[in-house]
Amino acid sequence: MLMAIEFVDNEIGYDFASEMFRQRVLVAGTLNNARTIRIEPPLTLTPEQCEQVLKAARLALSALRVSVEEA
Repeated sequence: MLMAIEFVDNEIGYDFASEMFRQRVLVAGTLNNARTIRIEPPLTLTPEQCEQVLKAARLALSALRVSVEEA
């Protein structure tokens, strides 16, 4: 299973990855590009764990929206 989110630039991708790490969700950029952030859950992902990852992503995206609006 592989999921990814593509952002408009590397900086936003890095910020998203940092926020996901803060919430204890492991993500990675693609090679030398942080525009696309990979979320690689194990194949044995439970529905509860899937919800946890989605919740973390929603919170991370909300945090990014606030930081972009403040800029």
